[in-house]
Amino acid sequence: MAENWAAVGWFLDVDDLFDVHGHWFKGLDIKAIYYDAQMSGRSYTPDDYAKLRILGKTAAAELNKKNNNK
Repeated sequence: MAENWAAVGWFLDVDDLFDVHGHWFKGLDIKAIYYDAQMSGRSYTPDDYAKLRILGKTAAAELNKKNNNK
C-alpha cells in the first residue's frame, strides 16, 4: 500500500544495519539507524519509524528461521 512505501524504502536503505550476534539476528541496530537518519538528513514520521521496526523484526525472524534450517 502507498502509505507503507516510505518505511519500505527506508528499510531497503538500511537493511545492512542489523544487530547480529554470531548467526543470530536481533533486529535492526536502532542506534545505527538513528545516526544514519541524522547523517543522511532523512526525514521520517513516528509512523514510518514504527513500520520500520516491524519490518526489521519480521526480517530478523525470517533470517533466523533460515539460519536454523541449515
